[in-house]
Amino acid sequence: MMDVLIRRATTGDYKFISALSLALGYEFPEDRVKERIRDISERTADIILVADVGGEVVGYIHASPYELMFSEPVINIAGFVVDQNHRGRGIGRRLMTELERTAREHNFTGIRLTSAMHRAGAHRFYEAHGFYGKDVKLYEKVL
Repeated sequence: MMDVLIRRATTGDYKFISALSLALGYEFPEDRVKERIRDISERTADIILVADVGGEVVGYIHASPYELMFSEPVINIAGFVVDQNHRGRGIGRRLMTELERTAREHNFTGIRLTSAMHRAGAHRFYEAHGFYGKDVKLYEKVL
């Protein structure tokens, strides 16, 4: 059994996080990923956790507070990935479990997320961990 350390992300993790994000199709320059980790960690209440195996980050989960006027505060998963060579080993479960623990500690009442329609494997993972789906349409506008 490999030793997996779940810990807060640091700017030193940027190359791993950049590579993991690229695997999901999110192209963003490594140096900007480093800046974003620093800025998010310093300026927000976001939670960024990584799964570290022997000094190599093999997964991460990033969540932001999601507060509305008509509901209790929840945390919104903005990014969640485990390297394909490390999937099926409980790393995603451990990241999710630690996010849940941290969210409760900060008085969030739930966790929400969106997931692309083509990510069937991710959908099975979420449903196995107590999430339920809603049919919604996501709109974006680039500024």
